[in-house]
Amino acid sequence: MKTGKFSSEGKTKLIFAFDMFIYGTIGVFRRMIPLPSAFLVVMRNLIGFLFLFAAGSLIGQKPDFKKIDRRRLPLIVCVGICIALQCIFLFEAYDRTTVSTAVLCYYMAPFIIIMLSPIVFKERITGRKLICVGAAVFGMVLVSGVLREGLSGASFGGVLFGLGAAVFYAVGTMLNKVASDVDNTSRTILQLLISGIAAIPYSLLTESIKGVNWDISLIIMVLIMGAVHTGFANLLFFYSIGKLKAQTGALFTLFDPIVSIILSALLLHERMGGIEIIGAILIIGAALAIELPSKQKE
Repeated sequence: MKTGKFSSEGKTKLIFAFDMFIYGTIGVFRRMIPLPSAFLVVMRNLIGFLFLFAAGSLIGQKPDFKKIDRRRLPLIVCVGICIALQCIFLFEAYDRTTVSTAVLCYYMAPFIIIMLSPIVFKERITGRKLICVGAAVFGMVLVSGVLREGLSGASFGGVLFGLGAAVFYAVGTMLNKVASDVDNTSRTILQLLISGIAAIPYSLLTESIKGVNWDISLIIMVLIMGAVHTGFANLLFFYSIGKLKAQTGALFTLFDPIVSIILSALLLHERMGGIEIIGAILIIGAALAIELPSKQKE
């Protein structure tokens, strides 16, 4: 019995780790796709929506949007818009700075949530969490290159976009927590549809895809971003996250930035200096310290 339980738990952990690996490759794929950010968000999220809807229908779990409480629709729409802006800002960050820097700035989202929790959810911030937030903020300053290049540095715009993505991710996460009584699958699929639609006006007003060479490789890359990085990754996430302990799931999410940093170095030849490496260690270490069990009940 214990062996079977361990085997099942180990399988779930492996699936979730693989899911985090998929998310960790997004930055590299973004660099390989010569499309404007908002347009790619539209394509990615709508393809992801179609994938999840089809997958749900095939396995007999077709989402039923009629069961969603209409009082929750405004929240779901707001989350969908946050997802659209979060993706646009993150993709713009990838275009303006290194994948490592963009991902680490984006990974400030959990710390933003911690700082906003007392206001939104009336949750108490412990001393340990305050120290971790301070360490992460200092690490982000080191990663950003501000100390070396100043505010006019070439990558500072990318840092701002990365932090903007983190803000929208944090806001969307908190709004989703309020709407947690809505079925996860139906909510996620609907939010992907809304986010894809929400990005269309921004794309039409600010971007152009004239001159883009729509060869087979580009089409395949866009399909991968939509079906694999969005649809399939979400499917794995919801399959595994409910079967893992909260702290285990949180710790495994650290694979995402670590994979991004390693792949950006190996495939894109992006190198981090000593200061940036210290900053990365502070951010990831602070996230790890927050999730580790405390000796005292918080």
